[in-house]
Amino acid sequence: MKVIHKIFEPAILPEDINFLLQLTFPDTNYTICDSLFWDIETTGFSAKNSICYLIGFVYYKEGKWNYCQFLTEFPEEEPTIIDQFSSILKQYTIIVHFNGDGFDIPFLKTRSQLLKLKIDFSNMISIDLYQYAKKAHKLLKLEQYKQKNIEHFMGINRTDRFGGGDLIYVYNTFVQKKMLNEEHNNEQSILLLHNQADICALPQLSTIVRYSMLSEIILFSTLDWTLNDTKDFTGNIVKELTFTATLPNFMPTAVSYGKEPFYIKLYDNILKLRIKLYQGELRHFYKNYKDYYYLPSEDIAVHKSVSFYVDKNYRIQAKASTCYIRKKGIFVPQTSDLILPEFIQNISDKTSYFEFTKDFCENTTQAKNYIQMIIKDIL
Repeated sequence: MKVIHKIFEPAILPEDINFLLQLTFPDTNYTICDSLFWDIETTGFSAKNSICYLIGFVYYKEGKWNYCQFLTEFPEEEPTIIDQFSSILKQYTIIVHFNGDGFDIPFLKTRSQLLKLKIDFSNMISIDLYQYAKKAHKLLKLEQYKQKNIEHFMGINRTDRFGGGDLIYVYNTFVQKKMLNEEHNNEQSILLLHNQADICALPQLSTIVRYSMLSEIILFSTLDWTLNDTKDFTGNIVKELTFTATLPNFMPTAVSYGKEPFYIKLYDNILKLRIKLYQGELRHFYKNYKDYYYLPSEDIAVHKSVSFYVDKNYRIQAKASTCYIRKKGIFVPQTSDLILPEFIQNISDKTSYFEFTKDFCENTTQAKNYIQMIIKDIL
């Protein structure tokens, strides 16, 4: 078994990782020192018919980033590297990886069972960056969600040009040359470089979590708002409310997403949420329509407790579709009934509204809760 251990400097600060852990696990005191970033290389997808020949991992200790790799120089050394890695795992609480839930962890579990080894992931907190990237697909808009694709999206450049599948042949050649005592440094360098690129990118790649946790990050941001006149696609003048949040961290890459009447834009450490407001008349429907009369001449419903003021000839029993009051004004759309009273155009509408007020925008807690709701529901 060959062991490589080096110090390196990723393009991310430890406090950025700590902030992500605070977001992900708000009721704990986990830090970067509790986290192990790792990846494996195998001779195939089937754990029953392939082996794990290389395990690499990254950790932060005593103010320095370290990466370590366990390489099998012969297939018979596979139990040794799995056993060594198992001992490393026990020192950490959190494991960070890319698609480890789908491949790496099940692969090592199966190999350990076949080799009669013990490797325990059951008490580990698993952070799969692939899953976080997929959750943010509406913002990222990538054709593929492989690690290299996401690295490219985030501006992470690697010198390694090989894929995991390409290295199977390289590893087999490496083993053959070792057995024949032939020069094998080129193959060894290729194997190590690919895994090194994968594991050393993971700390910086973990910032992809920021996109899928925007709703939580909002709670840590500062907030401003503006109300402007703008034109819709038909050329009509409409009111647009814009919230501008200054985030505690910079986003890796600028992204945007729109779903009427909302539009989200992220760049640097700024999030802008633009909301097209509704101007006109809306209705507030009462739920307990059996307790109301509908007044056709006034097109409103009144509670039966005050109905003695209304002539019987001018009132009828309200139905669910007629049990409402009407109001004109400027209204803010919401994806669920967060702010009451809620108003809609028709009883079957899924989007509701509440009346726009300056107080709503200047109530930071209420405004952040509103933005959090919109982000969760449309992304």
